[in-house]
Amino acid sequence: MNEECKQKNIPKVDNSAMDCDGNYMGSDCVIVEKVLDYFGSRAGKSVTDVLEDLVEKNYEFNKQISKLENEVKRLKFLNKK
Repeated sequence: MNEECKQKNIPKVDNSAMDCDGNYMGSDCVIVEKVLDYFGSRAGKSVTDVLEDLVEKNYEFNKQISKLENEVKRLKFLNKK
């Protein structure tokens, strides 16, 4: 321990469950008002469903990107011949 600081500081964390004062709602209980066509979500879906739509859309984008990257590699290979 440092000469200047003789006090021990042991942090304590309270891991007990927090009380919800009624402001917390599960994502299945929150309904989206706005239509999000770009992500395939419609108004009236739960936040959970919207997040699942986002994950699915992201998966689709990743597949498309992978296909395009492979096509670029193929074209570069053909161009070298």
